[in-house]
Amino acid sequence: MANLLPQPGPILPQPGPEQGAANTMTQRHRKFASYYGDETLDPFQGSYTKILERLDPETNNGLSHVMLLEQAVGTGACPQAYLCCMSQQQRTRVYCIHLPSRFTSSLDGQVTQWDSCAFAFLGELIQGTVQSVILPSDAFRISNNVRAKSTDYIVTHLDEVADAGLPPIPNEQEDATVVSTRRITYLPARYVPFLLDPAGYTLRQV
Repeated sequence: MANLLPQPGPILPQPGPEQGAANTMTQRHRKFASYYGDETLDPFQGSYTKILERLDPETNNGLSHVMLLEQAVGTGACPQAYLCCMSQQQRTRVYCIHLPSRFTSSLDGQVTQWDSCAFAFLGELIQGTVQSVILPSDAFRISNNVRAKSTDYIVTHLDEVADAGLPPIPNEQEDATVVSTRRITYLPARYVPFLLDPAGYTLRQV
């Protein structure tokens, strides 16, 4: 029997032949920050208008969360990442989850509890390992009737942002807007290297 090749390190996908000479010039990425920072791998080349419109429930309410999840886990080695918030011990943390994919069943037909589950990475490569999370089937579900302040208001009042975010907005406040949002939202690749801490970030940091 032939000798087995040595186990490869944590090498991430490389650009395909369509990138031409860039394929031979690009170094192998051993960190996700390097991978997302490589502009030659960005399929949108810094223009994210179309993909953000697809995720915006205000402009594309007809696109179901099931369809979005299927598209996200079926894009292969396309650099993509998403932001989500989680409330823990009265603190809100923002996490970047990236490279979602579908767990493929075993070729020998052995059924496992992971078959057809969707996963994504959380954080950066640390000593050759990385954390992963399970994406629920309703990860892109729309949350309706969310009362929010404008972006300008939030930036102006950053000093008031506590661990749990801005205080609740009373219904009678005229400068508040009722919006719809998704449980997770697309994050342009150019911002991913800044948000790869597996411990997450505070709202104010983001």
